[in-house]
Amino acid sequence: MNFAFDADEFAREAGGQYICPALGSSCDIAIEDGRLVLKHRRYDTINLYCVDQDRFFCGWGFLAFNRNADGAVTGFDLTDELFAWREMAFTRLGR
Repeated sequence: MNFAFDADEFAREAGGQYICPALGSSCDIAIEDGRLVLKHRRYDTINLYCVDQDRFFCGWGFLAFNRNADGAVTGFDLTDELFAWREMAFTRLGR
């Protein structure tokens, strides 16, 4: 990585609930035990490992966070190598 990653700072920027209408699913991005995680009601908590600015590996795929012109996180795209999802769009709620 060519930048300093701070999980707490990123959680302040990107934490909260996200929804994917195409999958009929929602999830939360949060901090748990000092780690950035994805929480989904049907799965165990998934650790997110930063691989580049706004891009994370989750064990079976990648999340790429999207920002608006002001730099605020608006959602993320999930590419899942296990189920062959390509850029499934999750939109951030409540912001």
